[in-house]
Amino acid sequence: MDMEFVVEDGTGLANATSYATVDEANTYFANLNNADWDYSNTEVQAYLNQATYQVDLTYASSFLGSKLTAEQALQFPRTPFTANDGFDRTGVPVEVKRATFEVAFLISKGGALVTNPDRADQLKRQTQIVGDLELTNEYFNPMSTTQTATVGLVIAPVLRPGSGSGGIRNMRVVRA
Repeated sequence: MDMEFVVEDGTGLANATSYATVDEANTYFANLNNADWDYSNTEVQAYLNQATYQVDLTYASSFLGSKLTAEQALQFPRTPFTANDGFDRTGVPVEVKRATFEVAFLISKGGALVTNPDRADQLKRQTQIVGDLELTNEYFNPMSTTQTATVGLVIAPVLRPGSGSGGIRNMRVVRA
């Protein structure tokens, strides 16, 4: 069975699987001069589908606004809302697309935004010492806190104030 790849067009598609196009992702990484992003269209589509799913799963309860329709597949578009930077958002905000690109990159390198690091199949080595208590876990695909913090920083403007992400707290900016 072929993978379905349907980009959300801002109307609340019931079958959307991605927040962004392959071209948008490729342009994003080209503009960042990221030579590590060099994949076929099919690979990029798969990474974008997975990343969109992980962004929705991670941040659904923290997004500002409400889903536009009950039937839409993804968390965006939402009812128009004012983001934490004081500007209104409609459709799929650029912050959501950028977060999706960053998560797609994590996935392309064997990481994930949503992971269960305690899964036995991910554990490479474990050390336990009882006297003076020492516990060390080493995983096959450790997740970089820098990479996940980047996702949190990028998406922060469209999250409810105080919901935070990766240790980051959000504040609403009010323009006078």
